[in-house]
Amino acid sequence: MLALLLAAAVAAPADDAKPAGPKIGHMVYFKLKDSTPEGRAKLVAACDKYLADHAGVLFYSAGPISDELKNPFGDRDWDVALHLVFENKAAHDQYDAHPDHQTFIAENKDAWSKVKVFDSALKTVKTGGRAEKKPAADELTRLRDEVKRLEAEVRRKQAEAEAVRQFLEERVITATEPKKNK
Repeated sequence: MLALLLAAAVAAPADDAKPAGPKIGHMVYFKLKDSTPEGRAKLVAACDKYLADHAGVLFYSAGPISDELKNPFGDRDWDVALHLVFENKAAHDQYDAHPDHQTFIAENKDAWSKVKVFDSALKTVKTGGRAEKKPAADELTRLRDEVKRLEAEVRRKQAEAEAVRQFLEERVITATEPKKNK
């Protein structure tokens, strides 16, 4: 555990090494030639296979249009939605040029009748219904404090172990010494 915390503390970026620019929202809406549940499921599976695990992605989701949610102001001229939030523009650009993204396009573009892409610079990103409030620097400080606490605990346990070893060594020496006749 101590080794993991030390590795995390060392690998964490310095307080001033923040990514440049805002987070990027990337929303893609696909209209399919085969607008069936099977066609939609196939594209969602392809999104999951090629687009879900990229560096710099803070949020990923892909899914079909909901037949249960019909907002009177909603645009329903699509079948599958892909939503990504990137750490910054550089992460977006790296994703855009990535071979997995290019393979996804090559393997699936013939199934699309229309694609709409919406990119935005995000000022606020919420996860789990709560805005991100704790900056990375606070987490790094917490990890460093935890490492210090664990190091102190390790030193205390080592001192206890040494005291027990000395005690036992003295007992063994005393018990094995020959008794002197008086």
